[in-house]
Amino acid sequence: YATERDASYKFIEVGDEGYLASGSLNFWRGRFYAKLAGQEQGEAMDGDLQELAKALAGKLPAEKGAAAELAALALLPAEDRVQHGRGYSHPPLGDVDGLAGVLYQDYKQGEQGYRLLAFRGGEASKRFDSAKAYFQKDKAKAEEGAEEGARLLTVKSDTTTTLLVLRGDLLLGAIDLQSAELVPTVKARLLAAIAKGAKP
Repeated sequence: YATERDASYKFIEVGDEGYLASGSLNFWRGRFYAKLAGQEQGEAMDGDLQELAKALAGKLPAEKGAAAELAALALLPAEDRVQHGRGYSHPPLGDVDGLAGVLYQDYKQGEQGYRLLAFRGGEASKRFDSAKAYFQKDKAKAEEGAEEGARLLTVKSDTTTTLLVLRGDLLLGAIDLQSAELVPTVKARLLAAIAKGAKP
């Protein structure tokens, strides 16, 4: 759903989130992704698609664990969030080893866009180490430190900075920050989020 969705589409209230685009309607509810395609375009078809989608969404079972799986995203800062900018990356985010199957949220501050990631689970430490090894193998300037009781990895290239923060089973990060001015703000927000979300 997230890879096909675009912020310019017309979003509607169906399932957990849905949108209309060029005679089609896509939505998700729990673990289900529904794609409906009309035979033509226009308001009448859009109305029919919405009626069908609402009826279908009402038949799909609510997932008990769905909200818990997305809870890590709720820890990310509210400031500068791009509406309808959350998603799930099955391939590694930023092509970085260890960052496959993570949730993300897009942000925009002024003209600068960036993406934050979140993962909670028993593999968080392994994922952090895998990402660190990936950057070291790529000969990127990767420095690990500790702040706020968390492991902090800062990776700098000529044009971007990547941040990863790990505490317990929670891994948060920012991939490919293109503006050096954003780095202190994003770092502070990630540290505040991990302090709030880390389990005692």
